[in-house]
Amino acid sequence: MKRKLLTLALCAALALCALPMAAFAEGKDLNDSGAWITDRTEPENFAVENGKISFGVAEQPGADSWYGWQGRKAYTEAGPSSYWKVSYTMDVTETMTSTDKVNASVWVQVDKEGGNGAASQQDTVDWAIVQFINDGGAKWQAWNSTGSGSWADLAGVSAAPGSYTIEVEFFNGTLTQYVNGAKVYSYTLSETKTAPAALIAQGRSYGAAFEVSLGVPAVATTASALTAATDWLTENKGMSAEDAAALVEEYGNVSYEERETFLTGKGLTADEINAFQEAEATARNAQMIFETLGLSSEDFEAGALSISLINVRAYGMAIIKPAEGKEETVTAALQNFIAGQQQSFENYLQDQYAIAQAAKCETVNGYVVMAMGENSDAIFQAISDALNANA
Repeated sequence: MKRKLLTLALCAALALCALPMAAFAEGKDLNDSGAWITDRTEPENFAVENGKISFGVAEQPGADSWYGWQGRKAYTEAGPSSYWKVSYTMDVTETMTSTDKVNASVWVQVDKEGGNGAASQQDTVDWAIVQFINDGGAKWQAWNSTGSGSWADLAGVSAAPGSYTIEVEFFNGTLTQYVNGAKVYSYTLSETKTAPAALIAQGRSYGAAFEVSLGVPAVATTASALTAATDWLTENKGMSAEDAAALVEEYGNVSYEERETFLTGKGLTADEINAFQEAEATARNAQMIFETLGLSSEDFEAGALSISLINVRAYGMAIIKPAEGKEETVTAALQNFIAGQQQSFENYLQDQYAIAQAAKCETVNGYVVMAMGENSDAIFQAISDALNANA
């Protein structure tokens, strides 16, 4: 099957592959400054406001060392899956392009399946990084983890002052990086399921101090989301579907403070508790998406979708194959979501209101497609092309 490079075209390909119902859910709220903790050296200042991360990098002449990096880290709580994407913006300023020996980046910690926890980094198999650097000339680089690791220059990518969109996308073992929608670097990992377990926003300066401005990263993953918790129990604990569903329901009625004790009493080890809780969080987030849209799994045959559960961003993407007789239900639900986003942002964030106003929702070859986000016309066209190519 031909797979388009744009993320939503990939979603269309996943739907056409007749995968189980997939829900793309934004993970932990990284707009909370409390989610970000010091990594290596604390920057001069650090703030998260209005969807932006800003921090100051102090001058450290000759600081070509591990502690020369200044920034903060956030754990995403994302579980391993065959597909995920991290996207963010970076503002390249006049100061950054005119000051030698400065760099800025977001490091994506890529972890394989395992029970060691993101903080230990024992399951880490890669660091996916696209960085801006001015070292005798402004340019972009990507990290090559082969051997002891090295930086690869990204030829043909502008590094002039401006805002850049960076995307790091993983699919079935292949990791691909994009700058402003253009593929700039790609390589293969040994694992077909990984997680963007942690993100590090950081910079370094051998020259003058400077400020870094990033869009708060968005993390999207896919899994058989609604049944993730019960699937984990049947696959890893040998439970029947009925017993697994009963345990999940019982777990949901236990207070947060008593949940680990409850699972221990059910015979789960500490590592199994962590894995189960990740699966349960995936299922819970997926259920929130379905409830927000006013849909249920019975309305779908197959599909992929993503919406923002945080009311600071007009965002929603969907490629849905409705169940028989459910096209009107699905279309109405997506149109109502668009209308609700328009109403929410009309007197709130004008840039997001404009995005909501430009949203599209149409049926393409039996799939109901919704595109609401930056460049929604281009995204909608990419999805349509992918669907038409596989008609």
